[in-house]
Amino acid sequence: MPKLISRQLNTLLHKLLAQSIAFNLLHMLYHYVKIKVWGRQSIEPVGKFTQSGHKRKLAIIGCGPSVNDLDDDFFEQLGDYDVAAFSYAALLPVNIEFYFYELPRGTLLRQHQQFLYPELVKKQEKGMLRHFILKNTNAKGKQLLEPFSELKLSITFPIHLRSTRKLAQLLDILDFFKLTSRYFFQPRASLFSICHWADAMGYEEILLVGIDLNSSKYFYEENSKWLTVKIPNPFSDEELSSGVHPVNDEKIGIKLTDAMLVLSKRLKAKVYLTNPESALASMFECKNENRKA
Repeated sequence: MPKLISRQLNTLLHKLLAQSIAFNLLHMLYHYVKIKVWGRQSIEPVGKFTQSGHKRKLAIIGCGPSVNDLDDDFFEQLGDYDVAAFSYAALLPVNIEFYFYELPRGTLLRQHQQFLYPELVKKQEKGMLRHFILKNTNAKGKQLLEPFSELKLSITFPIHLRSTRKLAQLLDILDFFKLTSRYFFQPRASLFSICHWADAMGYEEILLVGIDLNSSKYFYEENSKWLTVKIPNPFSDEELSSGVHPVNDEKIGIKLTDAMLVLSKRLKAKVYLTNPESALASMFECKNENRKA
């Protein structure tokens, strides 16, 4: 009986979060208290990450298969950009200014410990990794990531709204109180929160590299000139069989492409893609044709 009641309450909470701006704000407050007050975690405002200055342009590197189509000297041409990366994009041959990481659980965490962490340590030792930013701060994450001297702790507030109109209204509230210079806010995926953050930090141009979102495939699970080993795809067989990237599965919540469309209308920064076949190609121009035919 208690388990049944718990499931029913959980279902009701998810429905309220999907529909109500007020409940999302209350949930964010609870999340803050849980981490900052109860967890006694020392959190850095995200605006401090660029406090020492930054370049005019930011390249955000993801893990889409189009990374394998980039020219051999592509990363050497990013000298005018600060570079931000997610996940296994950190294994690419490029100096990373901002590495944004969310600690996973279970099989994916074990996979990261096997394939990702040792390479990140090497990258840091070579001076190729500057700010290691843990977006979902918790005590376990601090312990696991202790080898990284430049580890910075931050808070990411999930946005559960399914309505694009309400998402735009919530972003108005966050911008009004200037919260985007202190915390990350994201529906579905880090791409949204980092573009939102980069715009708030004053970047004039954002280049999306390997941001495909048109399948559940990644560059690192194929034969790649950038890597010496293949890394397993993190998604389940069911997720892979759908042919849709999980962040664009509307059964789970607002599609990332819909959320990015809302964000695209608010950004002051000019956003470009390297992949003309990206799921975001209808809203952002393809600037770089620096890909193999």
